[in-house]
Amino acid sequence: MGIVWSMGLLPEDAPGRLPTSLPSSLDNIAVSPPVLNITGLIVASSLARFERAAAEVRKSDIRSTVWIPSYFLSETNYSLCGGGANGLRHAMRNAWNLIATTGIGMAVFEEDVSYAVPTTSNASVSHYVQTRCLEAKKRCHLAYLGEWNGFFTTHAIYVPPQTAADLLRMTDSCYPWKAQIDQTMHARCAKRPGRVPWECVKPPGFTKPGCFGKGFFVQDSKAVPSFLHGRGSHGKGNVAIARRDRLL
Repeated sequence: MGIVWSMGLLPEDAPGRLPTSLPSSLDNIAVSPPVLNITGLIVASSLARFERAAAEVRKSDIRSTVWIPSYFLSETNYSLCGGGANGLRHAMRNAWNLIATTGIGMAVFEEDVSYAVPTTSNASVSHYVQTRCLEAKKRCHLAYLGEWNGFFTTHAIYVPPQTAADLLRMTDSCYPWKAQIDQTMHARCAKRPGRVPWECVKPPGFTKPGCFGKGFFVQDSKAVPSFLHGRGSHGKGNVAIARRDRLL
């Protein structure tokens, strides 16, 4: 197993280090107590966006949420793989590092997340994670809380510690132009000849009008335009693309 560096051990002025104190919320508006206490790590580009997403997450039975600040990289910041989807890659790696170094599985969300479970349903995120991912003899690498088209999107995923360590190793180099972070997970979840796939669990098929994806959580990109993914194939978001990528 490779070395997993703790961001907390980096000097305070080092690029990529998380702040010493991260905004969080411990209140919960769900009526039923959770089967399992899950912390939600929310990648967001501002405190206001974190608070909006945290309120959506707490409509489920997830009790606590923590802000993972997003990255916006200048086109000359080559040491941090400037531009494109590398901003989200850095932020996600901060979340995965927190999971891997603490040895505690957590759910990772993006800022445009929206809770899709209707009030008439008693569906429980914690029960889903406990029974589909954590029970004895269960083989589980990722438990998607929201997804699209066979394990695409990264807006809501429960990540166990060993998978977090694997993802850190798999994303330790710069992303090329137009590559997106969900492709890394999809490639491991998909069944392909000659390779044992990860065991990736699909959520219930809840949907929400005007939103993208399905599951406990969907993406409300109309109400909350995402700034996390870089240009990618959608032509929006962080447009600071490294000059070297423009030449490819």
